Amino acid sequence: MRPVEKRPGFHKPAAAISIVFSLVIAYLLVAPLFGRYYAGNLKGVTRSSLRKADAIDFGNYKYPYYLALDSLFSIVRYNPERAALLFRKGLGRYPLHQFSWYGLARAYYAMGMTDRGDMLFDAIYRSITYDSRLAWDSGIFLFTKGDKKRGAMFLGKYLALNPGDLGKVLDICYQLGLETDDILYSLLGNRPAAYDPLLNYLAGRKRLDDIEKVWNTVKHAAINNKTKLNICNASINGGRYGFARSIWNDLSVRKGNTMLIKNGNFEFSIMNGCYGWIKGKTAGMKTGTDEDINVSGMKSFSVGFDGAHNPGVSVLRQVVPLEAGGGYGLTAYIKTEDITTTNGLYFYISGFKCRMRPVRSEIFTGTVPWTRVGIGFDVPEGCSAVTVSLRRDRSRKFNNKIGGSAWIDNVEMEKTGPRTSDIGRRT
Repeated sequence: MRPVEKRPGFHKPAAAISIVFSLVIAYLLVAPLFGRYYAGNLKGVTRSSLRKADAIDFGNYKYPYYLALDSLFSIVRYNPERAALLFRKGLGRYPLHQFSWYGLARAYYAMGMTDRGDMLFDAIYRSITYDSRLAWDSGIFLFTKGDKKRGAMFLGKYLALNPGDLGKVLDICYQLGLETDDILYSLLGNRPAAYDPLLNYLAGRKRLDDIEKVWNTVKHAAINNKTKLNICNASINGGRYGFARSIWNDLSVRKGNTMLIKNGNFEFSIMNGCYGWIKGKTAGMKTGTDEDINVSGMKSFSVGFDGAHNPGVSVLRQVVPLEAGGGYGLTAYIKTEDITTTNGLYFYISGFKCRMRPVRSEIFTGTVPWTRVGIGFDVPEGCSAVTVSLRRDRSRKFNNKIGGSAWIDNVEMEKTGPRTSDIGRRT
């Protein structure tokens, strides 16, 4: 009797598993395609198409996210409760989507559940590492809800990622009424590296009260000299002469110097700002200090012209705060060598941002040895500062190109009491 030969059979459990596995793979491949088809790649998308896409591609967090946005921000279909459900649905599929957490926090705020919303915003703040848009949106939203301190903290995160937007952020913060203390601590974290950009911003916007607040709060050693000059200039231009003097005392090498003219013997560097000398600039003119030619000390101020230009220029100037109603006298030494044209150099004193009868010395041309010049003048009521300058006026004559060199030294000023100005007095 022949044994019965077993034919190859079909193993039913294994076949079932294979079929199910194939269907799952097919679904995973096809579902996203149908989802994108119904969602229209989210361009011109409708609520109905998003629902169909969500029903088919039910592992994709984007569809409930966009449906939630529609419920939260639509005027017609506004429903924050439904938005919260949809945000949570999307987060169940992808818990790392930060904007879903942001949307859920806003939905809680809209539902009056601000405690939950605040907890989420705290978590969002800690999680932001690279998404500056999330930091920006969160900060602006909290500002609109009156939470200025936390709003500033979020915008501080934004600034850390976009440091070039400091001006834009500060504009918004001040427009929304944030105090300078909150800007310094909550927005900028009281970081010394933030002092210079903040103070320069305030100087550019002429926010003099805020400059004083920051100056009186931070360590001055953390502010660079260029920034100090900038805020000092802004304070002088705004009439804050006393505050500007405190900045100058911090800047000056000679602490506590009470002389009216600062660095009148040019022994120290010319700072080009604040209560120091400011050098003019124009084509064909070169300025500096000279260690070989001077009246006393080690240096004098020098200027040279190339003989090819006809400038009208303030070669050197300094703002000097004075007492209104007082009389003062300026003395200086000047030396010239081969200064051409009849429009040479002269000293000029005028009111700084106030009405005052200007006074001037005689004009120096040609070659003149060291000569002491004296000018007396009165400071009228309502005038608290003057500008002392060495000038040259533009010439209208045919032979108008100025050449040659000049030096000045030992520029001083003293209070003399009320007097009638003596103009151009040479001694």
